[in-house]
Amino acid sequence: MKRLLNFFGFILMMALVIAGCQKEDKVEPELTLKGKDTVTTVLNQEFEDPGFKAIDNLEGNITSRVLVQSNVNVDKVGFYEITYTVTDNSGNQSPDRVRVVKVINQANKWENGYEANDEKLYPDPSNSGYNLNLRIDSFQNYRVHLDRFYKDVNTDIFFDIYTEFEDLIIPYQEISMDTVSYWVQGNGVYTDTSFTINYTVNLLDGSELHRVELIKK
Repeated sequence: MKRLLNFFGFILMMALVIAGCQKEDKVEPELTLKGKDTVTTVLNQEFEDPGFKAIDNLEGNITSRVLVQSNVNVDKVGFYEITYTVTDNSGNQSPDRVRVVKVINQANKWENGYEANDEKLYPDPSNSGYNLNLRIDSFQNYRVHLDRFYKDVNTDIFFDIYTEFEDLIIPYQEISMDTVSYWVQGNGVYTDTSFTINYTVNLLDGSELHRVELIKK
């Protein structure tokens, strides 16, 4: 009986010695991002995170425990952030890692000032020239807006660019201004530096046919 007690006492002592030799884990997990810290994605398209990896000095791969917080909105142009962090079983938390996501409208290469040469084809042919600015839409990819159109009237006309067909369409739009009210629709073609648009304006006293050339400044 005495020998048995001595044996268990020895085991207990060894367990205490081993436990005393073990150092407290104070090492933070290593969290790394795959890909770049700043990435670009396209408006209205699904964003796929390039990925991440978390390794702990004692627990090994703890990637599955990474906490991801994101405010990315792929349906609006802008800059967004994804924050990553992970904590091991000892309570050690990695420093936050942040990835910046830029959501773009692919029509941004056309955003610029333009010179417009507007030719009235019917009735009573005539020409007019004016300057305008083209800006991209924040919510619809390949949609752009013009701040002037038709007789140099301040307005907001938009058209959609279709790269698969290399053309553009002005969908039916009703415009109401202080000086004139009309509806407009049309279509055209484009290059990297210009647009050629055929459009119809319907006024109270009849319709007009126009062709406008937009040349990037």
